Amino acid sequence: IGDAYDPLERAVPMTSWNALGLALPNPSPSAGATASTGALALPRRLVVGDALADDPPRLQFRFAPPLDSYNGEVLALTGTIVLGERSRLRGATGTLDAKTASVTMGNKTLDAEVRNNMLRVDAFPTARFVLDPVEVADVPLTAGAPTPFTATGRLEMMGVTVPLSVNAQAEPSLAEDGSPWLDVRARSVLRIGAALGLKGPAGPAPANDTLEF
Repeated sequence: IGDAYDPLERAVPMTSWNALGLALPNPSPSAGATASTGALALPRRLVVGDALADDPPRLQFRFAPPLDSYNGEVLALTGTIVLGERSRLRGATGTLDAKTASVTMGNKTLDAEVRNNMLRVDAFPTARFVLDPVEVADVPLTAGAPTPFTATGRLEMMGVTVPLSVNAQAEPSLAEDGSPWLDVRARSVLRIGAALGLKGPAGPAPANDTLEF
């Protein structure tokens, strides 16, 4: 039922991928991979890549349960991250810019209300997150081993600046074309009433004021 664990007897024979004719490729030295450690040679300056065809948008949001049916996406997100010395996460800085006119909740009428009357996209076309230098252990970023960290910074939106703390993790990998890629996943919670003066959907507090990104 759903995800399951199927135990096998110890007597079940084991074999290798090679014996099955499914040999794994050797890591390519030209791609900057080090097989023994999983370390990848990353450039110091990274840009936010476009979402792939089967990927969700780079930035999603929802109100807290039980109002999490009010959810949406920010379709236009750009940004740059500059890693610290030796292309490590420690000391990394950067900015992320979201076009407020690209906010959608999947309903044209609701989108118009959100963009025009709540976010006032004509007056405030961009929301920006500015990342403070990351404070984390000074170790290499390693493929197969996500590095958790807390990203602090400030959200600049609708003419106000809000301190923001984001729980995140970073893990390097190789893209299909062999180029280095840094996968960063992050989650943050914002009380939109106190921070931005915005009113959420009808419903119980504090869910109607709590937006998760």
